Amino acid sequence: MRKWIIVSLVVGIGLAFACHDIEAAKARKKVDRKSKSVPARAVSTRLPRYFGQLDLDEQQRDEVYAIQADYGEQIEKLREQLADVQQQRDEDLQDVLTPAQRKEFSKLIDKTGSRKTSAEKSGTSKTPRRKRKKAAPQST
Repeated sequence: MRKWIIVSLVVGIGLAFACHDIEAAKARKKVDRKSKSVPARAVSTRLPRYFGQLDLDEQQRDEVYAIQADYGEQIEKLREQLADVQQQRDEDLQDVLTPAQRKEFSKLIDKTGSRKTSAEKSGTSKTPRRKRKKAAPQST
């Protein structure tokens, strides 16, 4: 019985210290993020196209990573806004349709699985857009 009490105390104290360390680490991360003292490399470790061929020194690399992180947040917000605008546009377009056309439209979407692939929805599709065919010259 006495062994169980001692074991329980040791385990309880160990858990208390572990929880305290986890909470302290979380608090340090929050402070680091607010003060921007997190190394820029922790955010992104990829250089933009062709920058790897420019023999950048460590400071330049860190500055590039920091710039990417700053703009990355803005770009992500804009992508979210764009998705919202596209969704609103699609809803407005469907408002133009008659109930029968909406039903047919839903069938067409269900048949193909969805309107766009996930890459197209996120704006990361690498497929080139089709060019419009030029109108054939009219003979007079």
